[in-house]
Amino acid sequence: MSYLDQGHIGTLTDASGVVWKYYYDADGKRRIKVKTAGGAATEPDGQGGVRLVADRSFYFYEGEDLICQQDVGALVQDESQYEPKFLLLDHLGSTRAELVFDPSTLAPQIQEYYDLMPYGEVIDPPTTQESVLFTGKTRDSESELDNFGARYCTHFRFLSPDPLLNSATLINPQSWNRYSYVDNNPINLTDNTGLFVWSTSLGSSLSDQDLENIGQEGVVNERQKIRDSLATAKSAAESLPEGSDRESSLLAVNAYGSEFSDNGVTIDSRQLDGNTPATHTFRGLTALSDGKFMANLLVTFDPDVQGEQRAIDTGHEGRHLSDYQSLVNQINQSGESALSGAANINHYQLEMNGYTTSSNIARGLNWSNLSYSGNLIWNRNWKSADIDTLRRQGIENHLRGGHRPNLTPQNVAGRRRLIGN
Repeated sequence: MSYLDQGHIGTLTDASGVVWKYYYDADGKRRIKVKTAGGAATEPDGQGGVRLVADRSFYFYEGEDLICQQDVGALVQDESQYEPKFLLLDHLGSTRAELVFDPSTLAPQIQEYYDLMPYGEVIDPPTTQESVLFTGKTRDSESELDNFGARYCTHFRFLSPDPLLNSATLINPQSWNRYSYVDNNPINLTDNTGLFVWSTSLGSSLSDQDLENIGQEGVVNERQKIRDSLATAKSAAESLPEGSDRESSLLAVNAYGSEFSDNGVTIDSRQLDGNTPATHTFRGLTALSDGKFMANLLVTFDPDVQGEQRAIDTGHEGRHLSDYQSLVNQINQSGESALSGAANINHYQLEMNGYTTSSNIARGLNWSNLSYSGNLIWNRNWKSADIDTLRRQGIENHLRGGHRPNLTPQNVAGRRRLIGN
């Protein structure tokens, strides 16, 4: 078995010595599986190109769901089964029946039914068993493994550990088993990719559908509000005039990454003290397998803050993520010397950057003004030439008098660096 750079299986030799090859799209979804002929997956097509040889399967998706598989060649002996097969799924996304269309009349008909054990074992498997079964993942007959994207699973456990250390939580001891499947609760839960995204209070690695299945619609709603805030903040940043403000604001929004991406960012939602709408926590560095480091960062939003104000706070905290990520990139390039370099900014500059992004997002949202502790950091009537000066004055006044703790370039709190002193 060999792996590609993204961790997907590239080739596999089965017990009979036959070599199989797998092809994926840019999102990591498997699109083609080929049973090679003499180790080759392609041959010249006579027109200067190549074509696939021997047996192959093609996979088709609707969003994230695998809904159709087409087999070509000797994988299926009955020629009628060369037609596409549409998969009928249960609440977990597992295949429970195959729908095909008569090639002559186009009449739909059920070709096969499936009954599964809790971890996906097939009860009385049919002779021509479909390879797409448990929670919509591709099961390869040549290896009996389920392809979960980031990892491969054999019925009740993954073959490799969860690559994200922060998916383990103190309040859920099951999460400390790095190989277990959905905390050993396969009846109600599924694992979309094998990676962690949300905090425990926001459902951890559970999909929205999983949460709805166990009556957690409120968590799904809060997730969606955060997604909406990210989209609103990005749209506001994109509407800014070309220049450094636009670039830094987009960098802040993009610092969150996408759902189920392995970038060290965790998003939480809980009641915060005082009037704090959102906050961030640097939780240290994780050493990666290639010798580099990744920053572990937690962003927490107060659920009472909604609408465009949440989008402004999203941009603000995203700028903090971006600043930490920039420092870690420098550490990966230059080593420990980066801690004494310009990227290891102090907390005064960290908050200056954060509130500058808040001002930019408010501007992109076409707000008339934005102020903190009575200090304007954005006003629609400011002249373009005065924006930087007036905004900086407002932020400095807020940090000195309204922010907790008070921050100045000279005091202890303001001089503290991102990492170290």
